Amino acid sequence: GSAIQDLISDRHGRQRALLGWSESEVRRDYEILREEIHAAVRRHVTRGGEADTERAIEVANHMIDRGVETSVRAFLEERATTG
Repeated sequence: GSAIQDLISDRHGRQRALLGWSESEVRRDYEILREEIHAAVRRHVTRGGEADTERAIEVANHMIDRGVETSVRAFLEERATTG
């Protein structure tokens, strides 16, 4: 699973660099994703109550943080090679 996430995040960053995005736009893209995932979790996690909801959000945040890191690194690498 993490290898797939890394591949997708890497391609996301490189594609955004080729499209002329800024680093802050790449980061904002992930913040929008984070907000939407949080909203979906809050709507759908009902068993276990607040503790399960917060744990699900914590896990999602970890995955998103990893995606941001990989994507931004790839973005910067791509910008460096394509100028």
